[in-house]
Amino acid sequence: SSAPCLPRHMHAVQQALSAIGASQQQHNQRLRCSVSCLASAEGAQAAKARKQAPTFVEVFRGAAQYVKSHRNQTVVVCLPSEVMMDKKLLKSVLSDLALLHSMSVRLVLVLGVRQLMDSLLTRRGIQPTFAAGYRISDNDVMLAAAEATGAARVQVEAALSKALATPMLRRHTRSDEKMRHGPICEVVYGNWINGKRRGVVDGVDYQKTGVVRSLNTASIKSQLSSGNIVVLTSLAYSLAGEVLNCNVYDIATHAAVELGADKLIVMSTEDLQKRGVPPWLPLNDARHLLREGSEATTLAPFEDDPSPAQLASAPNSLLAAVRACQNGVKRSHVIDAAVPGSLLVELYSRDGLGVMVSGDFFEGIRTAVAADLDSIKKMYKGLQLDGQAPLPRGVLSDEAFDTGRIFVMERESQVLGCAVLQHIGQAMDGTCCAELVAFCVNPAYRGAGRTDSLLDYVEQSAREAGVRRLLFLSGTHIAASVDWFVLHSFEDVGPADERPDLLPKIRAKQIDPRVSSRLLVKVIHPPDETSSKTPVGKRIGI
Repeated sequence: SSAPCLPRHMHAVQQALSAIGASQQQHNQRLRCSVSCLASAEGAQAAKARKQAPTFVEVFRGAAQYVKSHRNQTVVVCLPSEVMMDKKLLKSVLSDLALLHSMSVRLVLVLGVRQLMDSLLTRRGIQPTFAAGYRISDNDVMLAAAEATGAARVQVEAALSKALATPMLRRHTRSDEKMRHGPICEVVYGNWINGKRRGVVDGVDYQKTGVVRSLNTASIKSQLSSGNIVVLTSLAYSLAGEVLNCNVYDIATHAAVELGADKLIVMSTEDLQKRGVPPWLPLNDARHLLREGSEATTLAPFEDDPSPAQLASAPNSLLAAVRACQNGVKRSHVIDAAVPGSLLVELYSRDGLGVMVSGDFFEGIRTAVAADLDSIKKMYKGLQLDGQAPLPRGVLSDEAFDTGRIFVMERESQVLGCAVLQHIGQAMDGTCCAELVAFCVNPAYRGAGRTDSLLDYVEQSAREAGVRRLLFLSGTHIAASVDWFVLHSFEDVGPADERPDLLPKIRAKQIDPRVSSRLLVKVIHPPDETSSKTPVGKRIGI
């Protein structure tokens, strides 16, 4: 009796199956569209990555040498209150510091809290009091100092505790490993600063304002060796058990000097180059610059505080950098924190972005005069007795002295090194060429960067003279070292007699194939707007 109903049921089933099939087709179509869009997006992303790859690789390779040289170096970084109060700036700087730590740079951070202290005191109706550039620290000020330093330290610890993003970890680690999330950096703090009261000066009682006596360097170095980041604040502790409020720049300078740090870095919100400060300041030039704007005739000794005149006239960042260098720190940097990544650019590129204070790399290097002739010949004669090649004939001519093409490095009136830059005209392709000859430094004084400095000075002189290709023939050089010149960006292009295209015609005809000279070439790039105004020997590198 139900047989007549069967066709109607089959028809309903067929309709249902058709609907399901249509729905599945729509789903598959949407899936294909999604996959296509995803593939298209990934393709565009891959194309963008391929386009950016050469730039990234070039920058990465250029930074590689600095990554190695900075490894296990101790660097003291001062973060003044203006940087600490700007959350965006602080986040950027701390991200860069975490990256430095991951590349095995040993970091000591010195945190300034002056602005935060002033804010806390103002909220409580207390007016900050200063005398001769220093804060007078009573009990209310010390309470604000304790709160401000605690808040600053917690803020830094929190930022440096941020772990790496999970997608990054999954991309570059095995998927079957158990992932453990932890702080990217471990931060430690302690009572490592020993201070004393500033006392009564010119009738003013500074109460609990302190000056730094010393640091517990053994404990700090132990923490750095364990891979920890050390944090210092403006608080010091006296032998009487008092807490004292000190100047953050003074603490940073003492930390850099007493730890034997390789660098002191002061992050600033002021671009000193806009005030006419050059990107590189030899220590003597930096002292002169500070004295020009100060009533003080000399810088304060390290164990004393900077004078009120110096505090009033000179940027604290530059004053700290100079005091650190004059007391043994190799390099001090003042970096504009407002430029994103400025810390990394300063440390991992040749020219950097900040102001660097250091000993004078070019100290004792100058253009030779005729009176130096005997000393130069005496140096070369001693080298020749040691079995090295003789001085090329005619190099030390009167014309060479008159045209300023001979450079010497001296110390206490003794010539330690010499270089001659011979302008040889234009090559066949129209490039202005000069040849470096008689380049040598006394072996007893090599290994301390003097040879590098002499070459750098000569290259700067060549560029200022319009030279765009610097040539060096190994077979004509005293104690020639092709490898050394290659390490200094010269290209070994092969036997000199086989590359006449890189030489002026007259010079190419003078090459003797029997000497087997190798030709090394370095491209001298034209100066940029900044360096063109900087005299030779007043900037590092070309």
